[in-house]
Amino acid sequence: MLGVTRLVQEDFSGDPYKIFVSTMLLVRTRAAQVQKVCPTLFRKYPAVQDLARARGADLQRILRPLGLYRTRTRHLRKFAQRIVAQGFPMTREEAEGLPYVGPYVADAYAILVLKDYSVRPRDRELQAYLQQLRR
Repeated sequence: MLGVTRLVQEDFSGDPYKIFVSTMLLVRTRAAQVQKVCPTLFRKYPAVQDLARARGADLQRILRPLGLYRTRTRHLRKFAQRIVAQGFPMTREEAEGLPYVGPYVADAYAILVLKDYSVRPRDRELQAYLQQLRR
């Protein structure tokens, strides 16, 4: 269907962990690249607890094709450890308070997980997606 905005994160509907991580990986990276990495990443680390305990070198090997793999590894592990300790956020504002979660990731989480359609995302794709949901 023409004009339909499809988000990578939709593949993980109902799974806050995978929505968070896939969205974090989309920052400064093309969707096609992220789509290639996610199956391997989530097969090896199917739950947030697994990612929190991940060995850095193993995670870096998976993330290498995306670039910034050392930084992403540090960020994802710290994020996962916080979620394991405190649980998933209940609001967009709580989401943005997590390590390495900025407005784009918090907006996507609010829309896709919390079903908060009052969010006003800055990202064009999220804006288009939200417009579709409101129709």
